[in-house]
Amino acid sequence: MEGICLPKKLNERIFSLRNEVNEDIRECLLRLLETLRTHGFVEQVLSTMIRLVLDFMKLLFHSADKSMPNSQNLYDCIDHAVKEIGLPEEIASYLQMTRVLGNNPSKGAEKIKLTIDDAEIVLSAFIRVIKWFYCESPNGSKLKSIYEQPQERIILSSEKIDQIYHEIVKAESLFETPENLSSACAPRTQAFSTARKN
Repeated sequence: MEGICLPKKLNERIFSLRNEVNEDIRECLLRLLETLRTHGFVEQVLSTMIRLVLDFMKLLFHSADKSMPNSQNLYDCIDHAVKEIGLPEEIASYLQMTRVLGNNPSKGAEKIKLTIDDAEIVLSAFIRVIKWFYCESPNGSKLKSIYEQPQERIILSSEKIDQIYHEIVKAESLFETPENLSSACAPRTQAFSTARKN
């Protein structure tokens, strides 16, 4: 299970991908996200996703010790993966969606105006695909999560907070006068002087 620390926003999910996820995939997703957020180049992002999915298909076939089909047609690659290496149809549908949205603008075949929302859907779908590959696929790494987990929050009781507060107040009282300051620092100064002599 992902646990309660699962990043929710697209930015967070891409930035928190673990190092175990293929480096080229991580870097490409970061560049695509920056292109989308900074420039809003939807069609460029979608067309680049076609190439990224093709690269992923090579990784998928390699992990299963199978050869990619001779055709570089993405539809053929996805269909072949379903039939030959058991790619789940649900995951295949995400890849096919990327193929349709990425190819249609270049062919002038889109029936809707593609927006940033569509590009974000494709990026999110692809993240789900790589999550399946690294966490669920029989040929993947069997990771518990594709995300780096944030540091656990330290939850203190009210009693512990009070204790820390009183210790801070006590420590501050040592430095209220120059005499106290010198007194507090004396052991360290003496130890340092002894160390220099030795």
